[in-house]
Amino acid sequence: MRVKITDFGGVNLKKSENISPVTQARRAFNFSSHSGALTAGIGIKDIADNLFNSPEKNTKLKSELGAHKNIKRTYFAKKYNLDLGAREDKLMFVDAQGRLHYFPLSSAQFDETAKNIKTVGNLKFSVPPQAINYRLNSTDVTIFTNAVDPMIVFGATQGVYKVIDAPHITSMALHYERLFATVDGEKSAVWFSDDLDPTNWSVSLTEAGFIQMLDERGALLKVLAFGDYVYVFRDFGISRITAYADQQSFSVGHLFVSSGRIYPNTVMACGDVVIFLASDGLYRFDGINCTKILTGLDKGFLGLDNTSACVGFFENKFYLACKFRFDEMDEIPLENNAVIEVDINSFSADILFGVCVFDINTVLSEEFSGVCVCVKLNDNQTKIGVFDHSGAVFGEATKKEWTSPLTDLGYPAKRKMIRRVCVTTLTPCEVVLTNEDGYEKRLKFKGSTRPQELVTRLFGARFSFKFLTSSARPEIVSPHVVISLDGR
Repeated sequence: MRVKITDFGGVNLKKSENISPVTQARRAFNFSSHSGALTAGIGIKDIADNLFNSPEKNTKLKSELGAHKNIKRTYFAKKYNLDLGAREDKLMFVDAQGRLHYFPLSSAQFDETAKNIKTVGNLKFSVPPQAINYRLNSTDVTIFTNAVDPMIVFGATQGVYKVIDAPHITSMALHYERLFATVDGEKSAVWFSDDLDPTNWSVSLTEAGFIQMLDERGALLKVLAFGDYVYVFRDFGISRITAYADQQSFSVGHLFVSSGRIYPNTVMACGDVVIFLASDGLYRFDGINCTKILTGLDKGFLGLDNTSACVGFFENKFYLACKFRFDEMDEIPLENNAVIEVDINSFSADILFGVCVFDINTVLSEEFSGVCVCVKLNDNQTKIGVFDHSGAVFGEATKKEWTSPLTDLGYPAKRKMIRRVCVTTLTPCEVVLTNEDGYEKRLKFKGSTRPQELVTRLFGARFSFKFLTSSARPEIVSPHVVISLDGR
């Protein structure tokens, strides 16, 4: 009797293995299963692989970046030169010593005969800052802030300068030409700058000011400009600020109380929704209502501290780099060990597992658009990469796994014997059959465009099926088994 095993689906850790549908995996990583087949999952390529159309320029950039082995965070600095009528965008990064560096994202500005990575002199950050782009006095600038150092303005006509009287900002958002911010040491107030001037923080009824919020939702962690409002994400809830030009008309409303602690670094506007991670799982917020999504992943976050998680958004995909565990087989991670890619249209997810991504930065430039990431390598050095779907990380194919829950193959009251396994796989793969008692059979398939069938002999009432490959670009479809009932 021939029985189809599964159309491959995503991970579901929510249900008991005894009642989970066989289409949902107990463990699945480094594959993509959106099509119902197992194909290449999320990968990471070197940013210098094809940043420019010129191979010579890419090689030069790769060589220069090779001298920077401890990068902590990257930033996209937008710049339009009015005099030249051209974009002068830059990718900036800060290293472990707190120094700020940058290189051009325009091929025309990249010089094959000179050094292209420049260092901002007389500037050193105590901790990696955050950044926001702003048009100040008709000039595109990038503003850097953190909880320790003075605000830094980069790109102004007078060069790099400090704003000494600005508060130590921990998160910021631009809304109606004011900068709204949470501030270090002030957990119950949102500060805002003067209208049209994010460098003016003089508190008055006509310039800058602050809004206090004292209620059970906890500390103010993150501000986000979304729609026509400023939203404040707090320990256990979300508040909304209505803020137009006149600060005397500002008002506050409270929208949501969470049972789990919200991780502020994971709050991301994704088109017409906001997605964020809390200690009890992922949430979708539309400006009014907040609902849980991908609840099948909830157990993977429980008991883990994801304060170091980070996020990005690009082409309808939400990216979350975080700590994650499928089950007790996985050690408790000490650092980010997974990237979860969420399609915001279908709210399905693929997982890149076993890679430490600790910074995500979406770049939307004239010649290059993509999601830049900082990756910690096995030798503790770091490297700038870009998400792709190559099934490889910096050229090395990832190890891929998809494991089903135990299934009775549609015959719950019958003891069965699996006699043969049939799979179509374009690259070599291994299929591991395991019965309810833990006995297993391992079958190795070669790559072929035609279906392959291997003989085996495994008795049991329920079975799980594990698919393994180390190929970068696999395609595994239509797995079937031939069984006999009652062991015959």
